Amino acid sequence: MPLLVPYAKWGVFAAVVMWPLIAIDADRRRRGHVHPAMWWGTATLILTQVSVTLMAHSAFGLKLYAVSTEGYRGAAIAPLAFPMPPAGPLIAGRYSDGQGQTYTLVGKSIEFLGG
Repeated sequence: MPLLVPYAKWGVFAAVVMWPLIAIDADRRRRGHVHPAMWWGTATLILTQVSVTLMAHSAFGLKLYAVSTEGYRGAAIAPLAFPMPPAGPLIAGRYSDGQGQTYTLVGKSIEFLGG
């Protein structure tokens, strides 16, 4: 995914919406028409992706980011920036300070696990 930045979200969206489009095509070929639920479901996926993207770039989305990251390390990162991934092996939910200390993220606090 890092090579797709800043278009990774659209790559994931394309992979997700591909399946309903295949089902719509299969429905049309087998029955001669598409079930209305397929249209509604596909439209919901498309509208959700578009609305999330628009909201993230709006004043409301930027304010929401500022409020939710206030007091945390994420506040130092620009809301629409794509920072470099951390160096070293990544373990989901863990953070290393680069000096041998490993932490695990629990809610919004960081607890020490040991080196």
